[in-house]
Amino acid sequence: MTTPAWLDVLDEALRESAVVRPDLANRLAQLRTRFLQPSIRVLIAGRAKEGKSQLVNALVNAPVCPVDDQVTTVVPTVLRYAASPQAELLKPRGPSAGPTAGEAGEAVERVPVGVDTFAAEMTALARTSRDRELLRAEVGLPRAVLAAGLVLVDWPSIDHLGPARAREAFTEVDVVLLVSDANHALAPAELDFLAEAARACPNVASVRTKTDLSGQWRDIVAADTRALAGISDRIVMLPASSALRLRAASTNDKELNEESGFPSLITYLQQRITHRNEVMAPQVAARAVLAVIDQIAPAAKARLTGGPTLDESAPMRRLRTAQRRAADVRRRATHWQLALSDGMTELLSDVDHDLRERTRTILREADRTFNHADPLKVWDEFAGWLVENLSEAVLANFGWAAERARWLTRYLAGFFADVNGGALPALALELPAAVEEGLADLERPEIEPVRIGHKIVTGLRGSYSGVLMFGMLSTVSGLSLINPISLGAGALLGTRSIREEGSAQLKRRQATAKAAVQRHVDEAVFQASKYGKDALRQVQRTLRDHFTVLTEELQEAVTESVTDATKAANREAMERDRRDREAAAWVDRLMLVRRRAEALLSTRSIAA
Repeated sequence: MTTPAWLDVLDEALRESAVVRPDLANRLAQLRTRFLQPSIRVLIAGRAKEGKSQLVNALVNAPVCPVDDQVTTVVPTVLRYAASPQAELLKPRGPSAGPTAGEAGEAVERVPVGVDTFAAEMTALARTSRDRELLRAEVGLPRAVLAAGLVLVDWPSIDHLGPARAREAFTEVDVVLLVSDANHALAPAELDFLAEAARACPNVASVRTKTDLSGQWRDIVAADTRALAGISDRIVMLPASSALRLRAASTNDKELNEESGFPSLITYLQQRITHRNEVMAPQVAARAVLAVIDQIAPAAKARLTGGPTLDESAPMRRLRTAQRRAADVRRRATHWQLALSDGMTELLSDVDHDLRERTRTILREADRTFNHADPLKVWDEFAGWLVENLSEAVLANFGWAAERARWLTRYLAGFFADVNGGALPALALELPAAVEEGLADLERPEIEPVRIGHKIVTGLRGSYSGVLMFGMLSTVSGLSLINPISLGAGALLGTRSIREEGSAQLKRRQATAKAAVQRHVDEAVFQASKYGKDALRQVQRTLRDHFTVLTEELQEAVTESVTDATKAANREAMERDRRDREAAAWVDRLMLVRRRAEALLSTRSIAA
């Protein structure tokens, strides 16, 4: 057996909507179930006091629906065929979905009532507003008009029916009958209702009741027919009189029955049953499918074209972050190496300058001391002072070098503050014992002592010259070579020679002491500078090795991060491409289903 085209389209739409909109898929499933059942649902609606409930009673020839001048219908009443009369009131245990809600597994409480007293009980409930607590009422009657599968739904007044609720009701029925009084033109609300129904349901009719109460109804109906033609060419106009129909049924008057207009109305409904699967099912299914696709197609297209771009995705942001971090690590490696090289160059220069400045201060003090003091007298005291101050200068220089090295270490660690907490390496920068021993090993200079014999010889040499020179001068005056004057002059010159020789010896001793101090200081500077530079070079190697390890660890981490981020970005790109292809295929399938549904609409609904 060949599956109807409308059923294929409905099933395809059902599959496409099930994932994203289960509510719409459920609606299509209910529609599918309904069309596969041998029944046709007719929604009978209208404004209050327009004869809607009386029309239903006339159709089934039974006073089932309550007719009262004081109350209006607020609960849907469903009438279908049953072998014996029965009636039930349904109380909801979940949200109501429409006139057919509760028939596909909805939890409801069914309260049986007598058919003969049904209308009276509904009226009593309406007077106390307790009918609002009901979901709907269901009535089963053994009537020939219902035996072929006709199901009538007496719907509440459209005055209390919102547009959204009305559209939902239209999708759940096969035929919409709007009941209105033929003694006045259709109200704007009724025209809007018919227009909305024509867009959602393939079979719509305007049933004009109470034609027996006015002789002008034909002109009014003709004017309304022209008005409806401008709205839709599928809206059928059906005049009828419920009063004449009921009277004809009670008297079995066929002519009066024809005059009531009900034969045309019943024929219209029977034609809907006859051509249900040929015309109505394709029309209703197509419109339902179009409504569903129109709701999910924007989401499908948005999925295809919307959402963040690949560059805005989280994996790409992580990749860009990892790449920036890798570039930062490369810059950091260059910067800390330059900082280490420049820092150590400056440190070596500054430490050497500091050491020389400190020792120059000591040498200047030594010069001032030996410019006045005799090394023979002060050397021992001066030697202690020199060793002490020179040791302090070298130790201070080493301490300052160590402090500068630690500062440089902290500065370099700042490049790695985010790695290992910026841990600092241990630095070994101490003055070697050999240097300290060398500072204390001050060699005593060879200072010539003052000898008495040397003074006597120097005095005699000076006095001899004086005696001889002044003795010869005094011989002119007749004095002898050796006379008091020459002896006095010799004594003076001898004393002066002794004094000048002592001064010259002091200066030689002072120069010798200064030279000894200079040699000792130069040797101390040489040794301290040598060991200091070696220590700083070792510090440089320690810092280089320490921060090289940190750099390698950091580079390894960022390289792994970049690799992982690249893989994630590639997976995201592939996944996005897959989703885009799936979304494009989904849109194509939706558009194909939509075109097939539009093709089904070429089947026109049959007019009465």
